[in-house]
Amino acid sequence: MIEPFKQAMAAAGIDLQEEIIPDGRLHRFRPNGGRNPDGWYVFHSDGLPAGSFGNWKTGESFTWCQKKQSELTPQE
Repeated sequence: MIEPFKQAMAAAGIDLQEEIIPDGRLHRFRPNGGRNPDGWYVFHSDGLPAGSFGNWKTGESFTWCQKKQSELTPQE
């Protein structure tokens, strides 16, 4: 479940070399080998794996869910 999230980050041009911690908390990192910890992510692995990530320097942010929005139940 973590690998597809990491692949979504890479597809968005945000390279994370560290291990993703699936605790639902905000984590900062240095994207693409940069000097500053401008990258961030939040990953929830309980129930339906989902998260968000971005780069404060560029202002980009993205969301990811294991299921497509059209596949989600009303509870999800």
